[in-house]
Amino acid sequence: AATATATATAAVAGSTGSTPGMAGTRTKVAVEKTYDFAGERVTVVEQVDQEQARKMQEKSKKEAERNGSAVGQILGLMTKKKAMGTLDKSRLDWNAYTEAEGIKEDLKQGHGYLEQVEFLQRVDERQHEQELRARGLQP
Repeated sequence: AATATATATAAVAGSTGSTPGMAGTRTKVAVEKTYDFAGERVTVVEQVDQEQARKMQEKSKKEAERNGSAVGQILGLMTKKKAMGTLDKSRLDWNAYTEAEGIKEDLKQGHGYLEQVEFLQRVDERQHEQELRARGLQP
């Protein structure tokens, strides 16, 4: 799995929500991660638990401190940045597409979306047959 190359800082910018957990409620926060993919920077916003976001902030602070020293800067130049894989990028693109098209709920219901498409095809065929009958041409 690809790891974030930069900004794993929790952007607590107002998008918190409560999710029922085993012992009460857990607060979700938005975390922004930046990846390298095909020479471009891809930014992903994920909803994670507040505890997980705190751990990510601590890790990024440690990396920033390490990169502040001369040895850390040299190591930073020598280490290759981890890039996002094509499968991860495809998953992100698919999730964005289903949300943009409003079909995410239909896909969660199972075959609801496919059933709707088949139904619309049957309606089109039936309308075509009725038009042929109206013109005197039997199908």
